[in-house]
Amino acid sequence: MIFPVEQTLAAGVMVREPSGIDAVPGRFTGWVPGDVPGERIDEDIPLAALGSLQWRP
Repeated sequence: MIFPVEQTLAAGVMVREPSGIDAVPGRFTGWVPGDVPGERIDEDIPLAALGSLQWRP
């Protein structure tokens, strides 16, 4: 899923500043709650924030 920042913000989603922890040195296969300091996903993301879908096997 591609969420363009401008479109995401216009949909009312708060976006944090990127940090060095966002650079993953390998394939990221899962999200662990609390694994990223300051990361909070506390509600559904509105469909209006979605820019496009890409399939990358």
